Amino acid sequence: MDPGRLRLLSLGNKSSYTAQVSGAKVIFQVRCVSGLSPPQSTFTVALADSSYSVTNQSWYPSGDQNSPRFYEGSIAVPDVCAGGQVRLDEGGTFTANVMF
Repeated sequence: MDPGRLRLLSLGNKSSYTAQVSGAKVIFQVRCVSGLSPPQSTFTVALADSSYSVTNQSWYPSGDQNSPRFYEGSIAVPDVCAGGQVRLDEGGTFTANVMF
């Protein structure tokens, strides 16, 4: 999960502020590579509530964009395809509450 979601908020920023993110989640659409119809059509990855200090227009949550700290959550993909491969090619939908 790319916490760069707040990156857009920092564009052109000239002042510091704190963004509090709560209730964040990503809902993924599930399809089976085999064509099997999965018993559930989605699965959800919940992200921990967090606060971010945004200090300039070049804000990133980590100075190292390849750092595991840059990612906010992970989950094992549920076995919804009877042991077969799961297709997540439709991406996910991110939602959250953001307060400044």
